[in-house]
Amino acid sequence: MVTAGEFCNRTVFIVRPADSLIGAAKRMRDEHVGSLVVVEDVDRGRRPIGMITDRDILVHMLGEERPKVETLSVGDVMSKELIRAWEEEPLLDVLKRMRSYGIRRVPVVDTEDLLVGLISFDDLVEQIADEMHDLAAVLGRERRRETQGRAQPHG
Repeated sequence: MVTAGEFCNRTVFIVRPADSLIGAAKRMRDEHVGSLVVVEDVDRGRRPIGMITDRDILVHMLGEERPKVETLSVGDVMSKELIRAWEEEPLLDVLKRMRSYGIRRVPVVDTEDLLVGLISFDDLVEQIADEMHDLAAVLGRERRRETQGRAQPHG
């Protein structure tokens, strides 16, 4: 059984609630990501407290007057209802929760609720595609072996 901690991407791009919304948008552009985990700094690390996506930013920026956009912070726009995955939690349980909440990204936390990684729908699809490719290769080899076995005369 694969756990969330084994599967997650350990490179996570973060932002803090007081950071500017425009700065968060530029960070997403520069890092080629569609979301940032919003964190608060605690003694032993970073605790996730929300998420902000490129869609969140776009919707808020289009709905505001230009001068106001420049004053918005990540905290003004971020989603505050954060769905987490625990590092030791089975990956299948995390997938079910993602489906039930209709979310594409889930921060992974340790037993102290500190950020350790991120599971994204895109990473899951990529992993499944790789596994499907491997399965297709097995089928192809099996067919070739069967064909070769029939071509030889039996003695």
